[in-house]
Amino acid sequence: MVLLKNLAISSILVLIGSLSLKAQLLISDVLVPIDEGEATISGPSLAYVNDYKTYNLYAPGFIHSTNWSVSGGVVTSSSKTSATVRWTTTGSRSVSASVSTSGGYYFPVKLVSVSRAPVVAPPTPSAPYVYQSNCGSSKLRRHSPPSGVRWYWQLSSNGKSTSYGYGIEYTTTSSRRIYLRARNNSTGAWSNGLSSVYVFIKERPPTPPSLIVSTNACGPKTVTAPSLPPGTMYYWQTSSTGTSTSDLAKSDFSNNPKTLYSTGNVYLKARKNGCWSSSARSLYVIVDNGPTVLVST
Repeated sequence: MVLLKNLAISSILVLIGSLSLKAQLLISDVLVPIDEGEATISGPSLAYVNDYKTYNLYAPGFIHSTNWSVSGGVVTSSSKTSATVRWTTTGSRSVSASVSTSGGYYFPVKLVSVSRAPVVAPPTPSAPYVYQSNCGSSKLRRHSPPSGVRWYWQLSSNGKSTSYGYGIEYTTTSSRRIYLRARNNSTGAWSNGLSSVYVFIKERPPTPPSLIVSTNACGPKTVTAPSLPPGTMYYWQTSSTGTSTSDLAKSDFSNNPKTLYSTGNVYLKARKNGCWSSSARSLYVIVDNGPTVLVST
């Protein structure tokens, strides 16, 4: 039997030597060393789901054909001596081959343990910043996150919510600390850390309370501004939307009642730290100047 195999080997070597170099190279793609023993498959024994892994076949003799088979994966490309596999299912899996060679048939199997790749937390976002500070609100902006990651606005240091969105801007109407946390779009993994910025809101003062009107029945009426909240000033306005500082009604150091000589509306607005109250206090005042005296000549 050994003699017959040696004769066969000699015949193959003589045949190959008579071929062109190009033909020899082509044949070498499907030849493996001729040796006694069993066929084996070599390659990675550990893989993650969606990994692409290449496995190589060794079989004694001249390989005529190879049929690859995979448990828990898909063969994406193959030849007589190798196969590339994409693993799709976790667990104890295998890649096997049915091989026909000049020395007989072989059925090697390679066991592979497939697991899910560890979830890697995305890096902490860079800190947001105050882009626009208004009376009663402030706009914040963030920088651009890396590809495949979104930065979500959070209202607490342990927040992991998508409710506040991932837009480039966020508006807040109260003084507080605003946070950003990163989230991987594919895995859903959150960053371990957060970035933040404290936002101070210039609050609007409240609308002034009721105005005080003199009780005289006839003649001009005097309208006085009510008491002041700390740090606030009152200004008389000519309309409900007015924001003029030319007619001071009341401050910590000054009190300037308004005198009305005819029936009409009077308006009062509050101002604090450069911010006006959202609305004006208005009052319709009736002025009775008494009967008109006619003088005959």
